[in-house]
Amino acid sequence: MCIINTGAIIEHDCKVGEFSHIAVRSVLCEEVSIGKQPLIGANATVIQQKAGGNYCIVGAGTTIRKDVEDYSMIYNCQTIKNAGRGYDIALFLRRAV
Repeated sequence: MCIINTGAIIEHDCKVGEFSHIAVRSVLCEEVSIGKQPLIGANATVIQQKAGGNYCIVGAGTTIRKDVEDYSMIYNCQTIKNAGRGYDIALFLRRAV
């Protein structure tokens, strides 16, 4: 089961893992592979032939140009690795601001 919101675009040959959430107006360009249970924020773009890891979070308006590792959070071209592994995600969000 996946959640794909209104206006999201998933182009040809993309693979979307189970329990994915693709937010409003997000774009997955051709041949993108997204792992299990990611959150792709509103108006985010993943360019062609890139991969999103398991349990990753991509912030709103972010453009992904490189592969995203498992358990990472990326927004505005900043990456926090292992953001979801046994830590409170709010702690990472406070550090980022």
